[in-house]
Formats: sequence, structure tokens, C-alpha cells
Amino acid sequence: MSGKLSRTVLRRGRKSNLSSLFAYTSKRYKELTEGMKRSYSKKGDPWDNACIESFHAIIKREWLNRYKIEDYHHAQSLIFEYIEGFYNRKRSHSYCDYLSPSEFEEVFYMDQAA
Repeated sequence: MSGKLSRTVLRRGRKSNLSSLFAYTSKRYKELTEGMKRSYSKKGDPWDNACIESFHAIIKREWLNRYKIEDYHHAQSLIFEYIEGFYNRKRSHSYCDYLSPSEFEEVFYMDQAA
């Protein structure tokens, strides 16, 4: 990857900005991302990353925006603390019937044993 591209952040457009959708199937985009695995749910539709982008928004809003991140290791520590200490153990999830993933798993295994 060229030095110029390695400092470039390739951003995906929002759904409301339809013209940016075509950038992800353009010749220039394909040249810039040659050698990378490009993933789309269907031709020209980059929305398959919506769930992880939603998670990124949640972790930023609920946790990371509270801190001045000093370096990579500080960020890694904060993310681990959020995921293992709060997100999986205490935060309720609609997908888990509004239980935390840990509580949901505990109920699941109790039901399996019964």
C-alpha cells in the first residue's frame, strides 16, 4: 500500500448520500483497495457492516467519549474494560430479552439443564 494511501481514511457514505454509494464500486476505489478483501451484501451495497458500526457508535457514546485517550494501550484497556466489565455483564440488550449477555447465557443453560 502506498504511503499516501496508508494515511488516508476511506469513509463510507451515509444512506442519505446515494452518490457516495457508487464510490465503492468505482474504478478508483478498486485501485486504492487492491489486495484488500472488499465485502458487500450485494453488488454496490456496503451496508453489511451496519451492526459493527452500530456497536462502534455505542461504545463511543457510552464509554470512550468520557476519556482523553493517551495512546493505543490506553484505548485497548478502555475497550476491554467496557466490553468485559459492562457490555457483556451489565448492559441490557433487546436481542437478549433485555438481559445482559451473561444473564441471558445463564438463563439459557439453566433452561437446558431443566
